[in-house]
Amino acid sequence: MNSIRQKLQMGYIIGFGSLWILCGLAVYFSYRAGLLAGVESELYSQIRVVRMTQMKGMGFGTGPGGPFQAGKVPNSMMDADLYWHNWPMNEGVATRSENLTIDLPRLNPDFGENLLSTQYLENGITVMMVGGRFGMGDRGAEITVARNLAGTHSKLKKTALGITFAGIVFGCVTILWVFHIIRTGLAPIKTIANQVNAIDTDSLGNSFGTVDVPVELLPITTRLDQLMDRLEKSFVRERNFSSDLSHEIRTPIAELRVIAESAIKWPDEGGPEAWNKCGGNSQSCRLKRNRSDHLHY
Repeated sequence: MNSIRQKLQMGYIIGFGSLWILCGLAVYFSYRAGLLAGVESELYSQIRVVRMTQMKGMGFGTGPGGPFQAGKVPNSMMDADLYWHNWPMNEGVATRSENLTIDLPRLNPDFGENLLSTQYLENGITVMMVGGRFGMGDRGAEITVARNLAGTHSKLKKTALGITFAGIVFGCVTILWVFHIIRTGLAPIKTIANQVNAIDTDSLGNSFGTVDVPVELLPITTRLDQLMDRLEKSFVRERNFSSDLSHEIRTPIAELRVIAESAIKWPDEGGPEAWNKCGGNSQSCRLKRNRSDHLHY
């Protein structure tokens, strides 16, 4: 069944659903990009901290906090999900953070270059790493700092669930709102249909009117008013014709009846003349009727 209501409902629902999905994806990926950018910025900052710590531990001086022990980084600068690994260029002993149970993969950057990479470690942890090579000659070192992305993935998962839940709620509200709007918008059509259904011969002169009628339905109500006007005029002509016809027929018939009764009652007085009059009046009646029909049409 070809239904305007169903087409509008499906169009609105599909349109709003697509819009919400696109908005949800845009929010999710924007938030994801922001989180990863924050992790990347943190890693670039932390690799400088580790570089300063390790170079000071290798005899390049002390900082404002005093001398650092080689291979150690202050706990205040690191957390449980942040790892670092240091490979001296003089083939010395590599050092790493205490919370790192396996070696980080080496990125082999050039001097002065910082490489960014996301990798899976052997223990199943996904990390984002920044690696750089610092210093010159035997005093140089390659340092890699990594952030466990489990927390980031957890935030993204919660965000995705939140967007999905909000989408379901929004979808239900949207469906109810669409049904209400379409029902309200199509109500004038139902009103006009009820008015048409109530029309009879006594209400042909009633007008559908233009007050509170939507602009889109004005052409329909105008044509219906014109149709009702033509129908009313046709019924008036039909009534007038019926009235005239009954009057034209009633008088000759009454005359014929009187002549016939007189001829029956007094057959000697009327004779053939009376019956001839009946025939002539009958022919006259037919001529009057034909003339009336001709004038009517």
